[in-house]
Amino acid sequence: HTLLLLYRNFDNAFGLNYTTGLVNRLRFIGRFFDRKPLAEKEVLRNDDRELVLLTAAAYRKVELETLLLPGWLHEVLAVAFCHDYTKLAGVEVITEGDYTYEDVERYVLGKGTALVEIKKFLGAGNRDDLGTDVAELNDAPGTGPLAGNVQVPVKLPGV
Repeated sequence: HTLLLLYRNFDNAFGLNYTTGLVNRLRFIGRFFDRKPLAEKEVLRNDDRELVLLTAAAYRKVELETLLLPGWLHEVLAVAFCHDYTKLAGVEVITEGDYTYEDVERYVLGKGTALVEIKKFLGAGNRDDLGTDVAELNDAPGTGPLAGNVQVPVKLPGV
C-alpha cells in the first residue's frame, strides 16, 4: 500500500518557512502492523481494601514499516516525524522514538520502522468521575438503564 504523510511545523524549522502555511506531502510504500493497545490507570485502595479506579486513558501504538525505499527517502521520513504536526493515512500521529532504517545488503533500497501513536485515540478516556457510589446511582430516580422510560402505575376508576 502507499501511505500519505502530511507534516508541518508551528514555527520555522529544518530550513523551511512554515509561517506561510506550508504543509509537506509525501507518499511512500508502507504498512501498519503489530498493534499495541496500552492503558494508563490510577487506582486507589479504599478503606474496605477494594480497588477503585480513579482515572484511566487508553492509547494505541502501531508499528509502521516502510518497504523498498531509497536511503534519501528514509532520511526525509526521519525528519518528517520530528515535526510538530504529522498526519499519516488520515490520522494524526506522533512518534515517541526515532524513525530507524536499515539498508538491505547488496541492494539499493532498504526498510524502515517507527512506532507511531494515534494522538486522539478514544477521546480523553475516563478522567472525570462523579465520586458517587454505584448503589446510589442505581437508587436515584431517573438514572437507571431505563431513565426517560419511567412507567407510572395509574389507578383507573371503577377497576
